[in-house]
Amino acid sequence: METRLKTIFWVLVGLTVVIGFLPIHHHFFPWDDVPSVDAVFGIIGTFLLLIIIKFIGSFARKKEDFYD
Repeated sequence: METRLKTIFWVLVGLTVVIGFLPIHHHFFPWDDVPSVDAVFGIIGTFLLLIIIKFIGSFARKKEDFYD
């Protein structure tokens, strides 16, 4: 079951990248001319959010006996 889900996931990722190269969307910004820039922007944004959360969590974490 797990390998089937991974296969479906990677097929959908591949389709998303292929669709990113099709000229079917409107161009509002200069970077819209670059194929699949939205997918790359989303991946980079996700990793940046994870790094920021790890950084904030390193000093905002409460000790185990905080509520005692």
